[in-house]
Amino acid sequence: MKDEKKNTWEVIISIIGLVLTLLSIFIGIKQFNRQQRQNSKIEFEREMWKKQFDTYGKLCEIAGVLASKYTTDSLFKISQIQFEQLYWGTVNFTPDSFVTVPLMEFRETLNHYHPNDPNDSYTIQMNVAILTDSCNKALSRKWKSISEND
Repeated sequence: MKDEKKNTWEVIISIIGLVLTLLSIFIGIKQFNRQQRQNSKIEFEREMWKKQFDTYGKLCEIAGVLASKYTTDSLFKISQIQFEQLYWGTVNFTPDSFVTVPLMEFRETLNHYHPNDPNDSYTIQMNVAILTDSCNKALSRKWKSISEND
């Protein structure tokens, strides 16, 4: 009788040990999967930030060429085409509310630009400064939110 009781307790303890082992393995797998999903999300956000960084860099470079008083007519036309390509293409791939309005205002100014009018030159230069500042703030804000998620 004593041996039966001892065997019963040994079986119960073995079952409890097995259940606890399986439970800890299950919890470990679940935590690992959650961490992997979080890492994937952070990596995706970083890749999008890099894409946005490259796009805004190109955008500001082209806008700078367009605003420069040293730009030739042919370079101006080429840069205007490049700007339109970015405006309708890559910029919309990674939109940001900080950049949308200054970008639209710059495009509107560019569409009504007269190279011989000094007021237009000043307006386009001011719009480039605002656009560049907006791109910088958007990238900084995005990077800060990505860094906080680490």
